[in-house]
Amino acid sequence: MFLRRKLTVSSVFLGSLLLTRTLPAQVPADLVLIHGHILTVDANDSVAEAIAVRHGVIVKVGTDAEVLEFAGNTPGIRIIDLQGHTATPGLIDTHAHIADGGVEELFGIKLSDAASVAEIVTRVKAKTALVKPGEWITGSGWDEGKLAEHRYVTAADLDAVAPNNPVWLVHTTGHYGVANSRALKLAHITARTADPIAVRLTATPTAIPPAS
Repeated sequence: MFLRRKLTVSSVFLGSLLLTRTLPAQVPADLVLIHGHILTVDANDSVAEAIAVRHGVIVKVGTDAEVLEFAGNTPGIRIIDLQGHTATPGLIDTHAHIADGGVEELFGIKLSDAASVAEIVTRVKAKTALVKPGEWITGSGWDEGKLAEHRYVTAADLDAVAPNNPVWLVHTTGHYGVANSRALKLAHITARTADPIAVRLTATPTAIPPAS
């Protein structure tokens, strides 16, 4: 009698299973997923109904009937009914800055090819000639690892060329940036401002409805 286990989660991540590796036909599986949408991520991005696994290696991907042939009578085998949910290979990169792809188009100065702090400062100075005093100057893409000085851009660097405009330049990672003194003043940030409290966020899985 097969051990059947109903899933209550919306999707199954198959850890480090490699969809390109297979074992010889009819090797008994120890894990079978059926009645689902298996994203194979093969050359054709094909989607299967079921998958059979043994010792962490995929032995069969196909229809429920095809995969159940690999179930055999293996002691302790798990047959999981996905109930129409989706199973994917293990994810390598767990996050992406998708929105930033559009937001960065709104920044006025592109800095991804800047080779030095001096070059960044020069570009900011050139921008000040095109805007009115008090108008924001924004840019993105700088990377201290690519700069000749091998250091961060600082507020002092920007203050020297843009004392009358708030400046905000986002780092290439999108995780932080540099503001000049005018921008910091508008944000009510001074030398006495306490460091922000670090907050750890725990992601909650989002349900993926069965495909119609």
